[in-house]
This record gives sequence, C-alpha cells and structure tokens, in this order.
Amino acid sequence: MRNYLLPIFLSALSATSALSAVQTSCPFIGGSAVYKARVLWGMYSPITQYNDRLTCTQGQNKNGNSGYLNLDSLYEVQVDEQASILANQIKVNEEEKSQVRPEINIWDQNAISIYPNPASTQLTISYKSESDGYFKLYNTVGDLILSTSLSKENSKTLILLNDIANGIYHYEIEFANLKKSIGKLSILK
Repeated sequence: MRNYLLPIFLSALSATSALSAVQTSCPFIGGSAVYKARVLWGMYSPITQYNDRLTCTQGQNKNGNSGYLNLDSLYEVQVDEQASILANQIKVNEEEKSQVRPEINIWDQNAISIYPNPASTQLTISYKSESDGYFKLYNTVGDLILSTSLSKENSKTLILLNDIANGIYHYEIEFANLKKSIGKLSILK
C-alpha cells in the first residue's frame, strides 16, 4: 500500500510546487494564470500576501521583452492625470459660480462693515438697512458653516466664532431688497 501512495504524494507535491512557482511570479508576465494560482494557493495558505512592486523587477512587462519600464513614472503619470481632471472640475465649478455673480448688485462698501478681519473669537457686523437680511459664512469648498439673521431694528450684530476653526472663509450678506455684499473673512485663534 505504501508503494501506491508514493506516486500520488509525489504528484501532489509537484503540483503544489508548480502552483507555488506560478503564484509567486510577476502578473505582468504570467497574466491571469498568476491570479488564478494565487486564488488556489489562498485555499492552502490564506495568510499569504503578495507585493507585485518587488516581485516584478524593473524591465519586466507583459510583452516579456527586456525594455526598461519605470513603475514609479507610471504611477506619477496616473496621479498627474487625476490631478488634471480634478483641476478642470474645480475650474468648471468656479466658472459656473462666476456666471451667477453678475446678477448680484454689490452694496456700497460704506453702508456695511465687518470687523475685526482677521477675527478670533467674535465678529461684529455694522450695517444700515430698511429691511431684514441675513449673514452666511461658507468654507473654501462652499459648505455653509454659519447663518444668522440681521434685523433692520439693529445697526450692529455680534457673532461668536468659538466653534469655527482657523481658516479663510467667504461671507455673504443679503437684505430683502436683494442687494448682496460678498467678501472674505480670516479666522485666526
């Protein structure tokens, strides 16, 4: 019986060693066979990890020729492409926002003042208006951070900035007569 098991054991051992050789090779050269061998090997040893950056030496590629291939430059090109796409999206968003702004009547800067700028713990808004309005504070991505109403009964409004982080913000003040004042506010604590 022992002679019967030896060929089966040797056959299984050679299959395991062949599988081990394929699963540790570079997938750029071995292709999908490497990934299939890795799945099979994962059933035998589920904690095995692969690092293709180290496995695939410089100069190896899918065609199998020995031409120089710099993997770092490929990653850099991909990052540059993604950055260009993101920059174009931001540019388009800014152009869309700027197309809305010509409809806004900019208020006389003497009629409203915001101080101190940069602010630390509080902000004072001084204004003269015959109607109620509001003050809105936005972060650099356009998220609304703070909104408060401005009563026509008062000429000043005090806003506490305790819960707002350091940074540069954009503000918008609008009264019922549809006039707006837009500007930047720095908060430094």
